Amino acid sequence: MADIFISYKREQKETAEKLRRILENYGFSVWFDVELLSGHEFRPVIIEMMDQCKAVLVLWSELAVQSEFVIDEANYAKRQNKLCPAFLEPCDLPMGFGSIHSDD
Repeated sequence: MADIFISYKREQKETAEKLRRILENYGFSVWFDVELLSGHEFRPVIIEMMDQCKAVLVLWSELAVQSEFVIDEANYAKRQNKLCPAFLEPCDLPMGFGSIHSDD
């Protein structure tokens, strides 16, 4: 089980990977979807990992706020009280997330 699940837009994988290494250096275990294996049904795996983790770090950006998958993962994390949002860049958040404090 990972401590932290990272939700991000695929085009920002490099940034998510850098953040993963930083968090692991602080002793956290981190999971994000680059660990999905070819042929796996990705939705059940993502739900399982989000259920098992302690926190879901959502990386908001102009690309992420347009992604149904990132928004779905953020909503799921919010319902579980695991949402830890952070801005990769300034952007307008999707409906329902504007009142939640997000770090830069």
